[in-house]
Amino acid sequence: MRRATGILVVILIGIVLVLGFTAYMGVFSKVAVNEVKTGPYTYAYMSFVGPYDKTGAVFNRVHQSLERDGIKTQKALGVYYDDPKSVPPNKQRSDCGWVLEASDFGKLPKLLEKYSIRTLPAKDRVTAVFPLRNSFSYMVG
Repeated sequence: MRRATGILVVILIGIVLVLGFTAYMGVFSKVAVNEVKTGPYTYAYMSFVGPYDKTGAVFNRVHQSLERDGIKTQKALGVYYDDPKSVPPNKQRSDCGWVLEASDFGKLPKLLEKYSIRTLPAKDRVTAVFPLRNSFSYMVG
């Protein structure tokens, strides 16, 4: 009887831990999609052609490279040009980058040697907001 109770307690603890982790990751959160005025955003990016589900590695590469260049940024910005329902995955085009803070604008000439830089003007855009905890959050969202 004690053994069965111990096993039941371990199972219950495991379930609570899994539920807690999934709640933390946002599994029970809704993706908030709204049209709001955003920008302007100046961002450093790399273009990518390939399946949209492979852009995570490009975002990571750009972020790590910016950090090595002394740029601290926390806002990713992706521009996806093609409808994945009508364009084959190997031909899907996107720009994967990170928003630069105004304090880093003095470094733009140096950054232009390594990255493409673009400014998106302020305007109404459709945005999606979801809790970002780690790279697993993208899959959960």
